[in-house]
Amino acid sequence: MNPLRSGESWWKSPQASLQRAALWNPYFYRFFGSEHGHVQSGLRPLSGDESCRALSQVVELSGGQHPRPTMLKRCLSRMWSSGYRPSNQDYDSMFKGLASKAVPHAATPDEAFKALLQDGDHNPSRAVRPQPEQADAMVAEARVSRDSEPTAVTFDGNVWTVKKEFLVHSPIKGVIGLLNPVNWQLLTPFFKKTQRIDPPQNPTGPTEPWSGVLHEEVVINWNTVAVQSFDALLKIDYTVARDMARADYSLKYEKDNQIVVDDGYAEARREASQATRYIGYKRLRFASSFLNLVAPALLCMFIEQDEVGFRDLLEREADAIAPHVSAANETVKAPKK
Repeated sequence: MNPLRSGESWWKSPQASLQRAALWNPYFYRFFGSEHGHVQSGLRPLSGDESCRALSQVVELSGGQHPRPTMLKRCLSRMWSSGYRPSNQDYDSMFKGLASKAVPHAATPDEAFKALLQDGDHNPSRAVRPQPEQADAMVAEARVSRDSEPTAVTFDGNVWTVKKEFLVHSPIKGVIGLLNPVNWQLLTPFFKKTQRIDPPQNPTGPTEPWSGVLHEEVVINWNTVAVQSFDALLKIDYTVARDMARADYSLKYEKDNQIVVDDGYAEARREASQATRYIGYKRLRFASSFLNLVAPALLCMFIEQDEVGFRDLLEREADAIAPHVSAANETVKAPKK
């Protein structure tokens, strides 16, 4: 069953750990190539072939289809662009079979594979576009040269920073609903929980502004065996206006003292009736030297999966997102006095 349509967060599905492990593969190889010398054997990422097997299991556990084709498509494209090539004919057939799940409109696996290479990281966004008769959307199209700006990663000698900007072809109302920190768990498989605890969440709509504390649980799969989890409290300021919304956050503390710095913001602005500009900015520093080593890859993975989540939920799953967001907001209600 598709976890999106069943009203459950992606992380609750049995295949989430396999998907997380496969997602980590292209980011590690993108930054570090094939070098594993500085990584403990238990923390080594999946190889490309192992990632293919993991993704095939995700499809199998999901009844023969991937719950989020856009996520699968980007994952496969990033694997290819980071240097993966199937080691034999069996894995070549497996990779093209996965491509056909990611590009279901393609007539054959070979055509799906070609579409994957043409419409992936090499051309970051060819999402569903507004109709020509929508004049303001045409103005928006003229204002932007690309739907997705390259991810910018910087290091100031102490803290890693990542920034991502992209255009979502969806009205701002849907984007605002997902921008609410209590709904971050809907965007990517890394959030196990995002729960408002101070003040406790009232049964209001997802676009109601609020300030307080968010309990966040994040899970990373280095491979199909090794898992890293973070249990943190964040200070939140979620503001909403007619044509924009912004969620500012900063670390209050992480329960195991694994994170030293974690702050940033997520901002959405109305670009046109069917177009919303999103900007994500995040700073991060860990207590662990190993985690700081892989921090730039982790940051890119986190923020780029936000883009996949927005596009998948709003551009390709528009009919499903409204009840899904409502269900998430009704999960935690204010305690009775």
